[in-house]
Amino acid sequence: MAKLPDYPEVAMAVYGIINNQHSTILATVERMTKQVGVDTILKNARRDNAELAWVPNEAERYTFCITLASQGWMPTACASLQFARNFNEREDQ
Repeated sequence: MAKLPDYPEVAMAVYGIINNQHSTILATVERMTKQVGVDTILKNARRDNAELAWVPNEAERYTFCITLASQGWMPTACASLQFARNFNEREDQ
């Protein structure tokens, strides 16, 4: 299993939300929980030498996402996959 967020990281996220908008607390906790699941999947995929393919959905019309999808299957050790995950998280915000 991937490393869980530590107490100071969670406390900073929740404290920052409390000072801004109470309605986003649930979304922040949900995002942090899902991130641990994603990290666990990637960690296990790297361990098992799995390959991944980027499959954009209808909403992903960004050039970078389409370029990744056109490359086909890639090993999970590929640095562009980590960059892509971070890039996609920024798009969603």
